[in-house]
Formats: sequence, C-alpha cells, structure tokens
Amino acid sequence: MVDMDEWRSIDYRERLEKELKALEKSNISESNKKLILRYKNWRIADGVSFARVHRELVSLRVLCERFGVELEEIDEEKLIEILAAIETAGWKLATKNEYRKELL
Repeated sequence: MVDMDEWRSIDYRERLEKELKALEKSNISESNKKLILRYKNWRIADGVSFARVHRELVSLRVLCERFGVELEEIDEEKLIEILAAIETAGWKLATKNEYRKELL
C-alpha cells in the first residue's frame, strides 16, 4: 500500500507558476503575452486542470517564440505555413498533436 504522505505527485500548480515566469521573461510580444494570460484565466475558470493548462501555455509560448506567431494577426496562410513546419520538424507524433491542438 502506498503511504500518501510519502508519495510524490507532480505539482502542476507549481509547474504552471514556473511557466508563467518563463512567459514573462520570453521575448514574444506583449500582445501575445496578454492573450496567453487571458487564455489561461479562461481555461482555469472553465475548470480545466492545471496540468492541461500548463501544457497549453507551454505550447502557445513555444509556437510564438519558434515561429514568430502574432496571435492576433494569424491568418490562414500563416496557419498553413506553421502546420507544415510542425509536420516536417521531425518531432514525435504526440508533440506535433499538442501544437496542432493549440492552432486549430
């Protein structure tokens, strides 16, 4: 039997806080940062788990950093360009799917 006082679980609330600090330090635009924070609040208010919100925020930040995405200005052409880059990046299927979820 597992002693719950000894058992270590992943603290996704703490991971989310660390991601928020990474977002703050990121070189993405202030507009993107504000949109990502609004999205975080909306998802948490909707009852989504800290683990899921953490993963979504990481994906959004990395998409903005790696592909120069401006979330307010993304259009169909840019979306297709990013999706093609994701498909050809050599990433694992699960990673590609996480990024695609955030875009579609």
